[in-house]
Amino acid sequence: MAMHFNLLRCFLLILFALNYTNLVGTSSAEVQVFSDTAKAGTLIAKKYCSKCHAIGNKQTSPHKSAPSFVDLSTKWPLSYLEEALAEGITVGHPDMPEFKFTPTEIESLLSFMQWLGDQKEPR
Repeated sequence: MAMHFNLLRCFLLILFALNYTNLVGTSSAEVQVFSDTAKAGTLIAKKYCSKCHAIGNKQTSPHKSAPSFVDLSTKWPLSYLEEALAEGITVGHPDMPEFKFTPTEIESLLSFMQWLGDQKEPR
């Protein structure tokens, strides 16, 4: 039973890695150290933010007024977003819905955004 569980867990990790690689537009060789917290942030970004914001390095935001997560992570200190995400972010593009995240979700999302900024290719 334990061996079956370990095989399943390995399969899920491989599946997640392949999915994540497609999400950010990088090859598996380019994927650097990625914490569990940042992984959780990826899922939050995909679920709540990706309809408007580019959440990968080589993506363009689907909503023309929504900045990409790479831009957010490299142009401003991410700590500026921490309070806004906790209290209900109401800035951004005019039709942006209001989101309120838990402290754990905020930590995960900001960790993912920081990781994205660290991966940004020099221009």
